[in-house]
Amino acid sequence: MSCTRKKNGVFEAEQQVKASVTAFADLEMDLARKQVEYETAEKMLGTNTPSVINLKDALASLEKKVNEIKSGKNGSSVLIPMAAPHKGNRIF
Repeated sequence: MSCTRKKNGVFEAEQQVKASVTAFADLEMDLARKQVEYETAEKMLGTNTPSVINLKDALASLEKKVNEIKSGKNGSSVLIPMAAPHKGNRIF
């Protein structure tokens, strides 16, 4: 079965999906870390210091990238959109 999967390209697709999902998860973890770093710096240093402003800009960039991926902009979504069944449609 593994030979057939490799021959048909399924194996490579699975690996690509795993790599994409892992990269997206890493990006979300970076975003969470940056949020904590920003909130901590803001409490300690105030909102108008250069380092806090830089952290805020970096946080905004990460948020933008995560949102672009989630929304599928630029064809970069690693997520598969799932539509809820419409009323009256049956799922068997």
